[in-house]
Amino acid sequence: MNPNDKLARDPLYGPLAQRYGIEAALDAGFFDDGAHDVSAHDGDLSWWCTPIPGRQPRADAPVVLLTTGAMCPPHQGHVDMLARARDTLIARGHDVVAAYISPGHDAYVLQKCGHSAIAASDRLARCERLARETAWLLVDPWESLHCTVAVNFSDVIVRLAGYLRRWYHANSQVFYVCGEDNARFAGAFVAALPQGVGGCVVVGRPGYQAQGTAAQSAFAGHPAVHFVSGESTASSTQARAPLQPTPREKPRLIVRLEDPRVVRTLGVSWWSDFQLEMCALLQEFAQVTLSQVSDPPHDFQEIHLDPWSRAVHRLSVSRVFALGGYQCLDVRPRPEAPGWDSQIEQIPPGNYVLCDDDRATGATLRAVLARLPPHIVVTGSRYAVDTHAHDDLADCRDFLLGSDFGGLVVHLPCGGVGRVPYMFPHVDPSARCSLRPQDSARFSYAVWSLNARFFAGESLAVRDLPGPSRRAHAWADSSCSLAQLCERYASRIANNHPSVSQALKP
Repeated sequence: MNPNDKLARDPLYGPLAQRYGIEAALDAGFFDDGAHDVSAHDGDLSWWCTPIPGRQPRADAPVVLLTTGAMCPPHQGHVDMLARARDTLIARGHDVVAAYISPGHDAYVLQKCGHSAIAASDRLARCERLARETAWLLVDPWESLHCTVAVNFSDVIVRLAGYLRRWYHANSQVFYVCGEDNARFAGAFVAALPQGVGGCVVVGRPGYQAQGTAAQSAFAGHPAVHFVSGESTASSTQARAPLQPTPREKPRLIVRLEDPRVVRTLGVSWWSDFQLEMCALLQEFAQVTLSQVSDPPHDFQEIHLDPWSRAVHRLSVSRVFALGGYQCLDVRPRPEAPGWDSQIEQIPPGNYVLCDDDRATGATLRAVLARLPPHIVVTGSRYAVDTHAHDDLADCRDFLLGSDFGGLVVHLPCGGVGRVPYMFPHVDPSARCSLRPQDSARFSYAVWSLNARFFAGESLAVRDLPGPSRRAHAWADSSCSLAQLCERYASRIANNHPSVSQALKP
């Protein structure tokens, strides 16, 4: 690809180069990333991998902040920088609904950090830990996990603006945030702003005043560029210094074997065969121990949280995650279930043991305990599977598109919640079933391909999916066959990830 052609088509750098020359675009950070037109992303907004803001806007033009970079590793300084930008824009009358951290592509991070590079899935998980206590902070995996190459930050901005204007609010505006060490990036915003791009905020950083002063001299007074003070001295370079990447062994998974009730809505006859092949596939990526689902005695005073348990009393609740599977947003009734009050009314007063699938974080049990009325007394808790600290629990239904109660419950870009399998693009399997980050893409491709092969003999379409899975594919034509849908996911993942395409070569 001719870099001049790429530059001319870039909606931020193109106008800059046309008005001030190519050197101005290069000074502002442009590089030939080899990617297709930024405009191509407009037709790919159905690749649901980016979470949307959790609250509704209070103004007609809601603002989100975005920062990019290696995030190798992310640190509190990144959060502080976004907080300073957020406070400044709010003080200037903007309705800032969220801020996004977008870690860079592995190719960029490897070039920048060498042997200290951290895999994208690990960096995303670290970003999530930073965002966990900050309600307005979100993690966007698109740039790092769903692009074929390391892209210009202009691509990330324009794609996020289009995505939010399509799925969140038609007047969404994205403001790019960078530290004073990258103040030259502000130049990308002074010639023209594409639709949905509000401008740039440069936050001060001790030790880089010279760069900030030069940028302010060049761009001060421009309405799209904002300069604010900052005091954070945190540095990824300093945080990275003691890190010694260690090879990760295959994770240990306990996989529960389930009966055909999990495909009741799909009405297929091949669940046992799918489960057998799924277990074999998991064994390629993990150390697998098989376990049968066991039910408590019917006279046991127990409240069970497993949807397939035959316990006398059950509560159908689930954790709700942001897309990607990194951030837990809430604990609420499952999408298929009645509300809290209706479910609790079915449980008579008494003493009970509360039972969940496994230990995990304990967030679900805590949320249930907080909801129970005084006449329902919990005397203890137990777990259906007693996993060790280094084990994770997996159910094969979580990897089959459209299984009943299968997959992760996520907040959807189109609003509400739905269910998605534990694969790219919706979920990073390293975040939800402890696979090694370097295996996430190859595993996702293999599982979507397995789904496609089993659905190939069926006439099932998107309209035949259970409600929560159907909502997660609201962007798709309802007549699209499930086999074609799964093939689309597999093909895109193979195109995005060299590790997958390389493995497919004979």
